[in-house]
Amino acid sequence: MTHKRKLPIGLSDFKELIEQSYTYVDKSLLIQEVLECGDKVLLLPRPRRFGKTLNLSMLRYFFEKTEPANTALFAGLAIEQYPELMARQGQYPVIYLTFKDVKEKTWEGCLSHVHLLLSAEFSRHQEQVQPLSLKPEEEHILESVKNSVSSTIHLEASLALLMALLRRSCGQKVIVLIDEYDAPIHAGWQYGYYEDVVL
Repeated sequence: MTHKRKLPIGLSDFKELIEQSYTYVDKSLLIQEVLECGDKVLLLPRPRRFGKTLNLSMLRYFFEKTEPANTALFAGLAIEQYPELMARQGQYPVIYLTFKDVKEKTWEGCLSHVHLLLSAEFSRHQEQVQPLSLKPEEEHILESVKNSVSSTIHLEASLALLMALLRRSCGQKVIVLIDEYDAPIHAGWQYGYYEDVVL
């Protein structure tokens, strides 16, 4: 009797999908396209329900340096046929942000939600950043973001700071993956703070 694979309805986490043996249409050669593209910034626009979040999740699990490594997730996928590309699996610090739930009714609420997301990402990278000797201004921004008391100016500087600290700590370029970046923009249009959110 043939085992029927489950359909990943509503599932967008690549690791869970592979480990739980859900049906998966192999899009792993997107990794090859990203690596061979050479651009510093890539925008991957697709219509709704075309798997953008799942693809970003796959990129995260491919590039992010973790213990244990995520190499086994790519066993049997098309990307495995390229050993020179697989050698880059798990070699980079990755910042992963999703704005899918940032749909607040006020600009202040939107800022607070973004603040929480950045604070969580700083906390996720705590072990890598902690051993560094920080400049006073870096320490100030870092603490204010982690404690959710930062000004808008500090909030704007925080992503660049986290990238710089991870680069300094790991000695590798940092990969930043941002999903659903337009969710706060749609909310701003709907609730009357569009001008604030696009500045």
